[in-house]
Amino acid sequence: MSLRTKLFLSYAAVSLLALLLAGAALVALRWREQQRAALDRLAVAAPQVTLDVFRLQRQGASAEVIGEYIREEARRQGVRILIVDRTGVVLQDSGDSLRGRTLTLPADTPGTPRLGYRAWRGQEPEQGGFIFLAPALTLMERRVGPAGGRALPPSDTVVLAIPRQTLAGAWRGLLPALGWAGLPALVLAAVVAGVLARSIARPLQALTRASEEMARGNYDQEIPLSRNDEVGRLAKAFNEMARQVGRSHLQMRTLVANVSHDLKTPLTSILGFAQALRDRAVEEPEAVAETGAIIHAEAERMRSLVEDLLFLSEIEAGQVVVAREAVDLGLLAVRAARRFEPALAERRVALRLAVPEGLVVQGDSAKLERILDNLLDNARKYTPEGGRVEVRAVSEPACAVRLEVFNTGSYIPPEDLPRVFDRFVRLDRARAPGQARGSGLGLAIAKELAELHGGTLTATSDSAGTTFTLLLPLPAPPPRLADGVPVARPRHA
Repeated sequence: MSLRTKLFLSYAAVSLLALLLAGAALVALRWREQQRAALDRLAVAAPQVTLDVFRLQRQGASAEVIGEYIREEARRQGVRILIVDRTGVVLQDSGDSLRGRTLTLPADTPGTPRLGYRAWRGQEPEQGGFIFLAPALTLMERRVGPAGGRALPPSDTVVLAIPRQTLAGAWRGLLPALGWAGLPALVLAAVVAGVLARSIARPLQALTRASEEMARGNYDQEIPLSRNDEVGRLAKAFNEMARQVGRSHLQMRTLVANVSHDLKTPLTSILGFAQALRDRAVEEPEAVAETGAIIHAEAERMRSLVEDLLFLSEIEAGQVVVAREAVDLGLLAVRAARRFEPALAERRVALRLAVPEGLVVQGDSAKLERILDNLLDNARKYTPEGGRVEVRAVSEPACAVRLEVFNTGSYIPPEDLPRVFDRFVRLDRARAPGQARGSGLGLAIAKELAELHGGTLTATSDSAGTTFTLLLPLPAPPPRLADGVPVARPRHA
């Protein structure tokens, strides 16, 4: 059974149950109203019938005359009339079945004079099917007294009765009306249930189809749904998940392709030169030394690529621990500049430092130094001969340190700027012919390390050149005691 069918049946069952409960409540209210109406009808008829019976008794009418009167009056009123003596014996019965039986009459209660009657249900088996009503004794004394010339309680009691099955069966008359009212309501509920079930099931069916397509390897999935409820949020979350999975899959394929290419090139070179050495195609000492140097350089290139890949995987797995210690950015910048000065001088590229002394941040010295090395290495690759590389650092008022690495002659279009930190991305090898060899992982590693320090790494570019900006938080000032003495902070590894 499909989810849509289950939802439809559930809504239909709930609607049907609601209709049944509403009908039962209506029947119960109607039954109470009819019971009250029947008692009111008996209460209206009882005093007059009682007075007429008492007058007939005072006039000396025979039992047959009185019996004929109560039978005629019972037919006219639609009730049953009994005459009961002081001991509770039924003397007269318009229905004849209770004549001679004993009927227990309840005494007047404090509320009886206000109501004007006593009402009760029969207790004996032959009386259990009736509701009885008798006028209050005090009321009849007041009414009979003036008419009879003296105030005395009547010797007999007139009791009116109505079968309980008449009241219990009165609700059956409501069934046709309830049926005619419930049928269109049930049809409308079924239509609404179908619409609601469809509105929930259709997006879920679309989600199912999209999930099945993703399982087949088709990650370009999007569910067009403009709803703000739970189903709409689920669809939006699925679309975002599909984009992320598709992006990750594309990155993985690109990673495999790039790694294969970047490993194949040095491997081919190594195999070629190794084959030359084995075949003794190179025998002169100088040529052998040069060939060995090439093999060593290509092996170093492969080792660097593998180490970068392993380091990125460790970052993603959360296995890289960042030490928290005071680090002087000025010293880091000076050390990094010394390492790159020879390579930049060979191509007549000027290197300028503008980092003030005592600019301290909280972080891991080795990892911050790696960020600087990767940014300077990227600038070295893409700065043309005769260009300029600048390293600038300032303290921002917003509790951060801004470090910038700028190089001339390397323009990146705005549409390509978000991709510079992707792995294996080399946007334009022609910007610096012969100088852009690398793994394509340096900027990706630098960005990951910046975020591990709670900072950011961004890139901007214009006609003058390209600037990479590293923002790092400043260390919080040490807490102080009431007398102003600073409290020593523990060092964390």
